[in-house]
Amino acid sequence: MKKAKFLTSLMLLMCVAFGAFLFATCTTGDARRISIKGNHFYVNFGSDRIWLNGVNTPWHRWNDFGERFDSEWWDNHFQELKNHGVNSSRVWISCDSKGAVKTDETGVAGLSATFFKDCDSLFAIAERYGIYIKATMISFDHFKENNENHQHWRAVVNNQAASQTYINTYLLPFINRYKRNPFLFAIDLCNEPEWVSENRECGQLQVEHLQRFFGMCAAAIHANSDVPVTIGSACIKWNSDMPGSFVGNYWKDEALQKASNNPKGFVDFYSVHYYGWVHRYFESPFEKSPEDYGINDKPVLIGETPANDRGLTEVSITLEESFEKALEKGYQGIMPWTSNGVDRNGNLTSVGPAALAFKNRHTELVYPLGKP
Repeated sequence: MKKAKFLTSLMLLMCVAFGAFLFATCTTGDARRISIKGNHFYVNFGSDRIWLNGVNTPWHRWNDFGERFDSEWWDNHFQELKNHGVNSSRVWISCDSKGAVKTDETGVAGLSATFFKDCDSLFAIAERYGIYIKATMISFDHFKENNENHQHWRAVVNNQAASQTYINTYLLPFINRYKRNPFLFAIDLCNEPEWVSENRECGQLQVEHLQRFFGMCAAAIHANSDVPVTIGSACIKWNSDMPGSFVGNYWKDEALQKASNNPKGFVDFYSVHYYGWVHRYFESPFEKSPEDYGINDKPVLIGETPANDRGLTEVSITLEESFEKALEKGYQGIMPWTSNGVDRNGNLTSVGPAALAFKNRHTELVYPLGKP
């Protein structure tokens, strides 16, 4: 009898110890995960607010993943981002599909043999330096007529069966592989999809078809993970129902859910882009708050904005001031374009000091769990 009691007690202690180990392991991983509560981002299980002191590092070599990923370059660059107080980056997982995503007349047919190996390397580097990844899955570039597979991509949006091949073959395998990695901050379904409906070279696809496609994608992500979803809107023009020159909020819950016929078809936060051409029509997020634009029902992130002072002349502020203005106006982060100078809108030389200055003034918001 005593032996039985002893064995029972020993088993109980072992279970408690194992449970404590599992809890500690989960706590270590999950505490870093970004979640949403109200209109803010949080870590530490919703206890500590985090502000995304970010950048765009869209690509090093166009179509890096599944084609020509340079892990040494990404490692060095992310170390530089960390040194400048940057805690997040927007990365294009596919720039125009060449390399990573294989298509045919039925939709998405497969992925490059090295695609996930490259993505694994990216997320290992992100974890090493504490850089949250906003993963942009596709861009309007996929639909341009100079892309040899543009008709395949237009079918992915226009045809529900082809849409499902995209979800089953590309989107969900990516989600299921990285959904437990805390440094997958969010999925950006598409970079500036409004050009797909606006521009002839992109096919001028129906907005309703884009809404159905994104609603289907969002619903699939929500059904299989807790990873937040957004859409990188080219301009507030297409992300607001306010009167005036605004066209309407294409990506609001009602529109995506109706088009996809799925209540899980919604974005978790808005991600708006701003450049100088926008100012004469809609001013800027450094002057107007999400409430002013009528999109204060979710967190709002400035997903692109120039990464140098020259790009902000219409607003008459410096890049460093733009970080402070974004916080002051109620945005939950800023991601200037770019950290690595893919065009003339700036690079780490210009954006790095601004990000570092913001981090030094607001360390508890940028690194609420302590600097990685």
